[in-house]
Amino acid sequence: MTDGDGPTETERLPGGAGDCLVRRRSRRSRMARTLAFAATLGLAAGATVSKAGLADSLIVNGVEREYLITIPPAASLPAPAVVLLHGGGGSARQLHDHIGFDALAAAQGVVAIYPDAASLQWADGRISANANDQRAAQADDVGFLLALVDMLTKSGVIDPTRVGVAGISNGGMMTLRLACEAPRRFAVYAVVAANVPRGLECPGGVPVPILFIHGTQDPLIPYAGGDIAPQLGGSHGTALPVPDTMAIWAARNGCAAGPTTLAVIDRLPNDGTAAQFSEYTGCRAALGHILIEGMGHSWPGTRDGFLGGPTSYEIDGNRAIWDFMAAQFPR
Repeated sequence: MTDGDGPTETERLPGGAGDCLVRRRSRRSRMARTLAFAATLGLAAGATVSKAGLADSLIVNGVEREYLITIPPAASLPAPAVVLLHGGGGSARQLHDHIGFDALAAAQGVVAIYPDAASLQWADGRISANANDQRAAQADDVGFLLALVDMLTKSGVIDPTRVGVAGISNGGMMTLRLACEAPRRFAVYAVVAANVPRGLECPGGVPVPILFIHGTQDPLIPYAGGDIAPQLGGSHGTALPVPDTMAIWAARNGCAAGPTTLAVIDRLPNDGTAAQFSEYTGCRAALGHILIEGMGHSWPGTRDGFLGGPTSYEIDGNRAIWDFMAAQFPR
């Protein structure tokens, strides 16, 4: 995604296991051109929005990494932000178009950031014998995501104290890896259609606010745990059952009790799904769980399912995630 419009500048930003050398175009990058155009319209610096999401890139340790970003005109910069991670085999554009988070972002003045995995799959930290999984594991995705947040912070676009990260499936497991390896870098986490995989149990660690959304009929990362995505052939690692996943996080967050059911939503009795909202109490950091009976491998509220089983329209997944995140941001 190089446009050749100007020179580059190099700086060192803190990464996951070590520092990352980050190179970005210093003049007339795609973002710079868009911000300049916004200025001619009398908008605040950075306060622009593209319906399709603005595409840009940065270079981390010699590798060009791509992302989409939407900055609503109503955003007061530096603004709160949500980093949204696509699933395995997907892309930033696919997730952007599928979940429709930009509408909520525009209404709330939130910057929405959609990074792209280097090889359509995040290095999520799971143990897998699959060659493609092992190839994907070579990418420094932790370093890339932290460098991206740092760059947007330095640009004055986002407030680093109000950044959440949410992901689905492989992106959900990548979210868990970030919570494990860089727990203080994001204010809050949300995991959709993903359990803790073998290899990422992450014992102990810093308590972090986190929300899980699971469907009981997920065939790719099953509620009962076991093989991940057996439909794709070969071995892709194994995942813990949902109850074990929640127990790990209840222990990590120091929860005294839970889960306590807050509400059961079944507004569409003929759709075969019902959403149960639960929270754990006495925790050092908030732990929430939305368990959707009858839902498959899906982001609830989207116009159709992802790869396995039905979605659910009992709740708006975007709204549920944002409400949980906003409650954790500093006032």
